[in-house]
Amino acid sequence: VLTSKMSMIGKSQMASIKLKGFFAPTSAALISKRDNKYFIAPEHKVKLRINGEEVLSQRELAPGDVIEIGKMKAAFSYQD
Repeated sequence: VLTSKMSMIGKSQMASIKLKGFFAPTSAALISKRDNKYFIAPEHKVKLRINGEEVLSQRELAPGDVIEIGKMKAAFSYQD
């Protein structure tokens, strides 16, 4: 559950969504909320995929999108 306007995916202590593993990046991606829309952006050349498609810059998320970073896979959903 994301509760702030900006949420980090990574193995950092500050990450809202934690990644595990020796090679997991400290900060893999950022999810932000603006105008009741959610966006995701990769950090530091991390390989980020949405629905199997590589994402190189910020992209809007839609309900049901599958986020993949390394071995982690998560379906995106939200409630108003």
